[in-house]
Amino acid sequence: MYRFVMWSKSGPEDSRALSALGLICLLQGLPLAIVWAAVCRNMNPPPNVDQFTEGAIILSIILIVFNRIYLYKPRKEIIAEFQHLDSSTKVRRKILFSIYILATVGLSLYIGSILRTVHG
Repeated sequence: MYRFVMWSKSGPEDSRALSALGLICLLQGLPLAIVWAAVCRNMNPPPNVDQFTEGAIILSIILIVFNRIYLYKPRKEIIAEFQHLDSSTKVRRKILFSIYILATVGLSLYIGSILRTVHG
């Protein structure tokens, strides 16, 4: 997914890599945040806002460090890999990536609304 975002963006290479890194962290963190919220809701006693925020910050830092090490550093190889794809493969990957984004956001919103109505 990161490879596709790196390839599809326009602009300077470092700018593309940084925006792709941010988008990937967001798309990975959104479902994990919903799971974290569900776990926190079911804890007895539930954590306070500060503990919940600390957990979210730790999760974010882990995602950023992991993605920085494994995806951001080899960005030149990633761009070179995607320059040689044919147009049908590029279109298919764009469609799959769009479906992934819609499914991630939609599912996260749906689960979040269930958590709010059941426990709110």
